[in-house]
Amino acid sequence: MEAWLLLALLPAQPLYTTWTPKAMNVQQCDHELQQMWGFEVQCERFRVASILDAGKVRQNLIYFYTGRRHHLIASVDFCRHGDAPAGHWHLNRTPTGECVEHWGPGGDVYHGTCFSCPPWWLVIPGGLDYLQRPLRLYLLPEGDFGQATATS
Repeated sequence: MEAWLLLALLPAQPLYTTWTPKAMNVQQCDHELQQMWGFEVQCERFRVASILDAGKVRQNLIYFYTGRRHHLIASVDFCRHGDAPAGHWHLNRTPTGECVEHWGPGGDVYHGTCFSCPPWWLVIPGGLDYLQRPLRLYLLPEGDFGQATATS
């Protein structure tokens, strides 16, 4: 698991896809995507599934391909919840490889900031907009990464 995460923190050129799930939780989305993808052979090491909510991207799920299947390793939320602003991210695997909604050291929920993940984790497919745009993206040139209008 640790090796996958270390690779995911490096620059990458993943395949980006979109998905509208039946329910808005990470485990349900992962289950639906795994059923859709099955055991298809892929040449890309990483895949990002942009999860749509009312036509806007609510979160990105970050997957690592092992040669047999895709494994969810992290998710980026494009909405605020609690003290975590839009663009925060979660680990979705425990050190033993179990898939979970949120994981953190000592059993706490960890929220990484939009400034502490690779930029490719924040990318969404062209023509789509974020449910709430991460602060980090306002530092980029106008028009990159979806609409540049402020959200509350």
